[in-house]
Amino acid sequence: QENAYMLGNLSVTIHGEIYNSQDLKATLEKSGYKFNTTTNPELVATAYREWAEGCPKRFNGEFSFCVYDKEKEQLFLARDHVGRNHLFYSHHLGRFIFSSDLKSIIDTPGFAKGVNLRALNYYLALRCTPQDYSIFKNVNKLPAGCSLIFNIKTKRIQVSQYWNPDTTEPIEADEYDVLEELETIMNEAVKIRMNNGESPGSFLSGGIDSSFVLALLCKRTSKKIKTFSVGFHEKKHNEIPYSRIVANYLGTDQKEYILEPDFDSVLEAASVYFEPLADPSIVPTYYAAKLAGEHCQTVFSGDGADSLFLGMNSYYWGKRFGEIKSHLTPPVNWALGKMAKILSEKSNLRLLLQDITPEEFFVMNGTYFSAPLR
Repeated sequence: QENAYMLGNLSVTIHGEIYNSQDLKATLEKSGYKFNTTTNPELVATAYREWAEGCPKRFNGEFSFCVYDKEKEQLFLARDHVGRNHLFYSHHLGRFIFSSDLKSIIDTPGFAKGVNLRALNYYLALRCTPQDYSIFKNVNKLPAGCSLIFNIKTKRIQVSQYWNPDTTEPIEADEYDVLEELETIMNEAVKIRMNNGESPGSFLSGGIDSSFVLALLCKRTSKKIKTFSVGFHEKKHNEIPYSRIVANYLGTDQKEYILEPDFDSVLEAASVYFEPLADPSIVPTYYAAKLAGEHCQTVFSGDGADSLFLGMNSYYWGKRFGEIKSHLTPPVNWALGKMAKILSEKSNLRLLLQDITPEEFFVMNGTYFSAPLR
């Protein structure tokens, strides 16, 4: 099977892709290893044999995998660096279950379904279930950039973080040089995702993120790229006019879908998600993917750029709040904080007046339901 492989005393199952597979194979072949297939499971098994639990650090991709090491009597699981792929696990009543699909765990015979109230609290505050929580009792998510060892003899679990983003202070540089470096990195990211020879498509909203990715994609192929856009009848929310401008400029084969305002559309989109997620964009994204699935197998996206490049209003206001507070003396901040307490919890002014740090302001500004409401 493409997702499973046995190599001596090792058994591997994997979900996802490893983009630097060719480079890794070349490195391993220099060390004397030979490959019988071109599949990712054999690559993972060979990499584990060479680098043991350090192998995930070597991978560039989006993946979740498990290695059963018969000699060590352990399961070794890992999730990709930024958590593009899911990896759920349950260790309860003597059973250890894992999957990249939460539904397959809760549908396991004998699994007792129940809501994790702490996860529900996080969901009502943040509109998602973060880190290692899941909405179900006795089910955890392996955090991004982490690995897990399950000792079959002792039944003990050990979770380790194998990767963390570089959080060193930014280096001052010329803006042009930084943009050049960014384009080089993005070009490489697009290149390694095009190595399967397929003709890819691209989601297109007409915004900076998806348009930038599409432009780099068009530079790398002579084939006409299919682009997929979802619009609304309401002009205020409809991005189709913007996506058409970009599609015409880059000469793509534009496919469009207008979302009808009915609740069945929401239910259909929600049905594919593992856990509750209160992000309205999941509905148009679902229909964009459904449209793309009729025309191609691989789709590029600008998703995630707001987090990387601080593209949302909450980042801007967090920074501005800190700048304003820095000009006020401690007594003034204290007095404003006292005034804030007499205002309604729903008041935006209450949040602005509180004597808190910019980091606390950022978190509180992004909190959906207050603690008393939760």
